[in-house]
Amino acid sequence: MTNKAGWWGQPWCVATVTWTMMGLLAMGYASRYDFNASALLRFGTGSMPGNVERYCQELPRGTVVLQNRGYDGQFYYWVANHLPFSAEGLAHVDSVFRYQRIGFPLLSWALGGGHKVGIMWAMIGLTLIVPGVMAWVVAARLRAAGVSAWWALLIGVNAGTVLSVYNGLTDSLSLLFLVLGWLAYEKGTMRSLAVAVLWWNMALLTREQMLSCVALAGLWEILHGRVVRAALVSLSGLGFGLWEGYLTLQTGYIPLLRVKGWLTWPGAGVLGYLRGLPFPALDKATLMAWSNVPMVLVAALSLVLGFDALRKSRDPAGLQLAGASVLFLSVNRYIIGDSITSAGRVGMGMFFFLVLLVLSRPGKVLKGTILASLLLAVVVAIGLYFFPVPPYLVT
Repeated sequence: MTNKAGWWGQPWCVATVTWTMMGLLAMGYASRYDFNASALLRFGTGSMPGNVERYCQELPRGTVVLQNRGYDGQFYYWVANHLPFSAEGLAHVDSVFRYQRIGFPLLSWALGGGHKVGIMWAMIGLTLIVPGVMAWVVAARLRAAGVSAWWALLIGVNAGTVLSVYNGLTDSLSLLFLVLGWLAYEKGTMRSLAVAVLWWNMALLTREQMLSCVALAGLWEILHGRVVRAALVSLSGLGFGLWEGYLTLQTGYIPLLRVKGWLTWPGAGVLGYLRGLPFPALDKATLMAWSNVPMVLVAALSLVLGFDALRKSRDPAGLQLAGASVLFLSVNRYIIGDSITSAGRVGMGMFFFLVLLVLSRPGKVLKGTILASLLLAVVVAIGLYFFPVPPYLVT
């Protein structure tokens, strides 16, 4: 894909396609619950300890509540309704680290006017709108460099953004903050670096996983002898540190230490996952177990592409791509093997830096990996649609 003139190559067109796809996905997933969009936040009775009826009474009327454990979106909704922090709010979530990821609930609360129904629609709206915004700004960056804007479609349509729509997750918003920060960072001025630090503060407050990207940016500055810039980059963790300190004082323990057990030595989790793959007839359970193999292959290719870019062109995006790949390859075998609900989210940083490498290393392997990642997003989207609908009730 090369840069072409005309409306079809405009960034807004890439964003419009992204928004259309996200909207269609949301409608498709909601259609399995009589077009009730609240199902996208995945409330579950299994995550309502004690009196389920009392929890349901706190939800807006007409909310879908699955008769299972549900998924993460429900916890961010409860956080948004119990700000800034309270023992009652903590009783509604599975762990205090949901409060650690305050960015998504806080923005949803603000956009929703603090009202329950507004917060719910704000959360759903953010998962739909944010992918298109990311696609737009990255497409504009590519087009300004004379590269086709359509490579940015992967930023908006990937396994992570699809999963965020399906489950009401923080991942798309955290990636948006990372993207906006990086686009400011690469301008190279101290003023733009200060802007990047502000965006990265919000990224870390939305999902702590983004710490690896910020740390690598600081390392890049140190390796090039730019100590002052490295010190400024370190301020990206200021907001996260202050919020973590506040939560520590409130709870008596460090929330970040409760987010443990999902990392292991690089490659160990992947090898364990691959060794444990079943080989019977192609039944549903076997297909589900194999569903993350394509994601593992994308991560392996991204690792090679990242180090190759770093070696040949000294591109900081190459270091970031390699780092994001190592992070994915370092998660434990149980997260990788958790059907398709976790792996695509952990690898979201890879998709962004794969696209950025088109600016400096536009080879066939890179472009093939981007196209394969887009195909993977389509497969994930279709697979989620055919997930079985559990029994559910409506408040």
